[in-house]
Amino acid sequence: GLFIVNLPYPEKLPKIGGITVLKQSNFRTIVRFFYLALFLLFASSNSWANDVSAADCSAAAIGSAIDTCVSTGGGTVWIPACNALNSWDSSDFIEKDVGSTELRIIGQGTANTRIGYADDQSRSYMWDLGGSGLKEFGGMYLEGNPSIGANRVDVALILWGAEDCRVHDIETKNFRGPTGSFCSTNNLVIDHCVFGDVLYDGTYHFYVYDTANVPWSDEWPGNFGSVNYNVFFEDNQFGGAHHPISLFERAKVVFRHNTVTIPPSKYGPSGGYQGNLDSHSPGYGSCANDGISNSESYEHGGQAFEIYNNHFTRTDGPVSYTHLRAHETGRHIAYAVFCLK
Repeated sequence: GLFIVNLPYPEKLPKIGGITVLKQSNFRTIVRFFYLALFLLFASSNSWANDVSAADCSAAAIGSAIDTCVSTGGGTVWIPACNALNSWDSSDFIEKDVGSTELRIIGQGTANTRIGYADDQSRSYMWDLGGSGLKEFGGMYLEGNPSIGANRVDVALILWGAEDCRVHDIETKNFRGPTGSFCSTNNLVIDHCVFGDVLYDGTYHFYVYDTANVPWSDEWPGNFGSVNYNVFFEDNQFGGAHHPISLFERAKVVFRHNTVTIPPSKYGPSGGYQGNLDSHSPGYGSCANDGISNSESYEHGGQAFEIYNNHFTRTDGPVSYTHLRAHETGRHIAYAVFCLK
């Protein structure tokens, strides 16, 4: 933007040795203007000053906008309002490593930016985003397809290596599951999202991994909710899944103020939706692009699991069983704090 500043002409004093001397007050005004100019120059080059709008909601247009934004120093990629349901095919996906370049990817809200696959398409994931620079992802409705056969879309979102990142105002539907997989993230906040039923009731909503090999003593009881937790799930709505959350390999998660609705089984291949929260290991699932093989990872279950003020409900009867499970954890889970409302 253009700043117009009205400054008085410097009031001149008699020349001393051929040099015009300015009054001190006017000299200070000029110095302040100089610093203002430096500030504006810095602000115009910071990573949030760069806005790039995707031409449309195709995977090609979104991917191109991300590349442009990252290559020009980072900023915000705006995804336009669209109804692109039933439009992506099996060759359409977003896979980007933004590195340390700060980036936000924002749609126009779940009612306005709507992207989904045709029913006969098959893919393992829709979005795969990595790098410490990823700071925000939100404002979209994402849909897989209603098939659970050979042609299905499994995962809505994979995030890896993100730090101080927020995912918000996302709605998902018709993914086989898991809905998402988060790998070695730090201070990732997932809030105000609506995650619809996974199609195959033997799968989970979210896998959380931490392959950083943090010592167990780093998160022993007493250091609750510290800043190096992997994921904070807050104020979300979870539909049916075998487990809404499952922790692997030292993952540290806070799960609070969420609503978990457990419907009747859709397809019944695994005995129905369970809805309990889970620490699960070893050797189960995979953490994309983290550089850690299964043999090196997944020896442990979750390292810390804090659960506060959530609401669990069944659509076909009362909730009558526990909602915290430590399953095949290999060595141990460090601790869990469990407060059920």
